[in-house]
Order: sequence, then C-alpha cells, then structure tokens
Amino acid sequence: MVDITAYERSGRRWRSRGPVMQSVAASIVLFVLAVVVSVLVVDRAAAGPETARAAHGGVFWKVERAPMEMASVDVFNAPAPDKGVYSVCQVGDAGEDGSRIVLSRIGPGKRVHWTRRVGSWPNDDVFAWWCVSDGRGNVYVGGERLTSRSAYVLVAKYDKSGRRRWLRSLIPSGFAVALDADSAVLGGDSLYVAVSGLTRAGKNSGRVVALSTGSGREQWSTPIVAKPRSGSTCQAVATDPAGNVYAVGVKDVSKRQSYCISKITDQGRRVWSRSWKVPAGSDGVGRAAIAFGGETAFAVVSLGVDEDWYPRLAAVRGSGAGAWTRSLGIHKQPAVASGLVCDQAGNVYVAGETEVKGPEEARAFLQRWSPAGRRAWVRTYYNATVKEPAMFLDLAIRGRSLYCAGWQFRSEDDVSTLALRVTTAGVTKWKRTWSDAGRRNAAAWAVTPARGGVYLSGAVSSLDTLPDEGSGAVWKLRP
Repeated sequence: MVDITAYERSGRRWRSRGPVMQSVAASIVLFVLAVVVSVLVVDRAAAGPETARAAHGGVFWKVERAPMEMASVDVFNAPAPDKGVYSVCQVGDAGEDGSRIVLSRIGPGKRVHWTRRVGSWPNDDVFAWWCVSDGRGNVYVGGERLTSRSAYVLVAKYDKSGRRRWLRSLIPSGFAVALDADSAVLGGDSLYVAVSGLTRAGKNSGRVVALSTGSGREQWSTPIVAKPRSGSTCQAVATDPAGNVYAVGVKDVSKRQSYCISKITDQGRRVWSRSWKVPAGSDGVGRAAIAFGGETAFAVVSLGVDEDWYPRLAAVRGSGAGAWTRSLGIHKQPAVASGLVCDQAGNVYVAGETEVKGPEEARAFLQRWSPAGRRAWVRTYYNATVKEPAMFLDLAIRGRSLYCAGWQFRSEDDVSTLALRVTTAGVTKWKRTWSDAGRRNAAAWAVTPARGGVYLSGAVSSLDTLPDEGSGAVWKLRP
C-alpha cells in the first residue's frame, strides 16, 4: 500500500487561501464554511445593490439554500439549458460527518429544477473540484473520493432532467493512488481530466486521462512529460479547435522544479512539452490554470517564496514554437491568480488578488496580455470609501465582456459580494457590491454569464452567526 501522506498537495491551500489578507482570513473562513445545499429556500426580495456605479449589474433575483452542517469554499458553475445554470458545492466537514457533493440546476426564472447528491458512500469523503457542461444539457461533476484505504478520481454525468447517466470512482492507468483531479475539459466524445497521484513505486505522476462521455470508461492515460527524474504533476487541461489537449503541470517535483505545458492529441499521443525552471529559492509551484486562445496555449502558475505566491504567465503556440513566460506581479508584490480566459483574438486575461503598499492591504486585479507576451492594461479594485481590500475568485468571458466575481471588505470583519463587468478594452462598465444593506456577509466564488443575465454562486451569513448557520446562494444579475 502506497503511503498517501507522502504526497504534498500544495495546490489545495492555494485554492482556499490567498497569500494576502492573512490577518483577516480567519474571520472570512467562518462564513465561507457555510456554503451549503439542502432544502432550497426561495427569497423573492432581492438584495438591493450598495454601489450605484452604473445602471446594470443589479440583482434580478436570489435563491438561498437552507443550512446543513459545514462546507468547503469550493463552488463551481456551468451553463445549463434554457439559459440557466448548474451550481455545485461541497457539503459537510471532512473527517467528521463526511463531506458530500451536491449539484443543482436553476432556471433563468429562478426555478430550482432539481437538486442531487453526487455519490452515496456514507463512510467516505468526496470533494468537488470542477463542473463542466456540454451543449446538449448534460453536466459532468468531478473531484476526489477518499476512503480509509485509498483515494480515487470521482466523475459523474447527469442529464438536464437530473437523471444520473453514470458514476465512476476509479484509479486511472499508471496510478496506484489518484490524489488530485483539479481540472477537466470536454472535447468531442471525451472528457479530459488532469490527474496527479502516486505510482506503485510511490513516485509522483501527472497524467491526462480521457474518459468516454457516453459510458465514463477510461479511453487512455498519458503522462504529460516523459520519465521525469523525480516525478511530475498535472494540474489543468484545455483543448484547441482541432481537439488537441494542452496540459500544465510540474516535472521533477522533489528537486529543482520546472513548470511545463504539454500538447497531447485526442488519441493520447504526446506531441511536445515546453518547460521553464523555477527560480532558485522558490518553495515550489502551487495550483495552475490553462486556456487556449487564437493559436496559443496560456498557463498561469504560482511560485511559492517564503509562504507568499508570485504568479507567472507562460505561453506556447500550438506548433510548439514561440514559448515565453512573464511575471504577473504588480510592483513586484505577492499575488494570487484565480481566473484565466482568452478571447477570439488570442489575448489572455488573468484575475486575482495582489498586495499593494497602502491602507487597503490588497486589491482585486484584472490584466490583459497579448499573444506575444505584452501586458496591455491592468485594472485594480478595492473599497475606496473606507480603504478596505477586495479579491476576485473567478473570471468568465462572453463576447467582448469580462465578468469577475469575489468579495470586498466593508470593515475589518464584514464582507460584501463583489461583481464587475469590464470590456476587453479595459473599460469598467459596472461594479456592484451587496450584502442585504450590510445586515449580512456575502461572497461569490463562481460566475457564469448567459444571455439575459449573469449568475453568481456563493454564500451569505449573518454577522453574528455560527459557521454552520450560513446559507449557500445563487444570484442572477442584469448583464
């Protein structure tokens, strides 16, 4: 039996905690842990926006979800049929009463079509790490199933009516234990999953695993790099219009690390891999993201230095040429990148949180980079009225508009949901914050723009509530 504890998943703490605002992070976690789904409670009285910056971005409606134990901060969205949204989150506290995944389909008119628990293992913990949907109404939810003996990749498929088509708990080929499945993308009749784990020899291994969308069975499993000296990881995947798969990960995880981008065909053949050495003195590489735009694959990775993160943007054309890497830091300050998207022209956009020199401590940021690696513009946001910080946790694009979701502090311990619409030229069309007129805390972790509205998923909590008395929430905003 392979020792699971020998594998250090530094990317998990990157997801749930940024490097900045650590002095106030404990208070955030209290209501963050309250993201839950059980009985769905409808509240027609939408919270009024507190920021009247523009005529759009107001709340059409809100669906609150009644509390049920504690939950993680991981919340994900995916487009649903009829211009609605799929929303998934994690319910329960790992190691105590069990952690579970709950999926809901919510229509554009506020109707909750159905809610499903993904998996039904009473003695195991399950963790939601991604959610994707196709153009036919099907939704795929994935993550990890952790038992007392091993760890498995967990993937389930549901149709638009809420019928489960298949459920897979598997250890893909090449692994003895599958520890991370942080990202997935659809391509043709395949679902490509980024998987990291351990081989039977106890060595770290990162692979792209292809599953059939029809049956959920494994089609192939390909390492992102060939025979690394001290193992590898695979942290995120994307596809191009031709169906090729691009993966970002790390090779030589226990020595002088390199972060890399690899190209793999839809048949599982690795075409090339491009890598960049991690600078000396770095503590390692955190979680990463990847996207394909124009003719270029872009990846963002976070390099750890003295418990802070310094993100970098790497790129390489589909031919394998023109590779480059750039620092995403603003004035060389620590930062966290939490969103990455591309437009049709091949420009790439990155959102997250950065430290600054000032009383607000940190700001939410949004940057645009050209395919050649030139930074076109940077925008930062915070609560300028009372000099309090803000951060973005998700980023999406629709047409020429970028949508960001996160939270903004209004005092040392109280937060409001933050949402923005910014054009691809860098013009802020609207910025909205709300929290029931300051009577509750609110935050958003996922944003999905659709025709006629923008969906946010997150949580609301009373100012003086216990961690297990909060509620999950889905908002629909005016675009």
